[in-house]
Amino acid sequence: MNKKILVIDDDVSYLSIVEHMLTSRQIDHKICRDAKEGRGLIESYAPDVLLLDWMMPEISGLELLKTVREEMKNRDLFIIMVTAKMYSDDIVTAFATGADDYIIKPFPVKEMIARIENGARIKRSREFNTKNKQRLTGDLDRLNLLLQRLIETGAQDQASVLQQCRDLIASMKDVMRSPDE
Repeated sequence: MNKKILVIDDDVSYLSIVEHMLTSRQIDHKICRDAKEGRGLIESYAPDVLLLDWMMPEISGLELLKTVREEMKNRDLFIIMVTAKMYSDDIVTAFATGADDYIIKPFPVKEMIARIENGARIKRSREFNTKNKQRLTGDLDRLNLLLQRLIETGAQDQASVLQQCRDLIASMKDVMRSPDE
């Protein structure tokens, strides 16, 4: 699966490691060194996974995280806080603010790749669920109308309406299958 990763961090040595890690695996990515620029890239680049440092000058990663979750349209974005903050209270704060995952620097490269893969998979699942929830809602409305029609029609039309109901239910079952099935 093609995935797009956005990295926002002001630590040049960390960015060098992440750049090498993503480039060597041919993972599409962009890197920026501050939250203000990063906010714009979230909208224009539309990443699947955001690796976000907590401690940055001017706007902290935690502030950006809060903004993304409250104000921005890209709510399916999977956000991994990547920080040297290792205390339980910090981790709880990050999750309460909207982080999807949390990893402490320094980190094993294999673990980071696994977390990115997992994040991309979760984002894909969220998008699938959102899209299909809308479709299922419409299908349920149509089914309700067909059932109402069934109640109101005479016996000669009931077989046709029942077949339409069966077809719609079969279609709804197809929608509920995950893209991985």
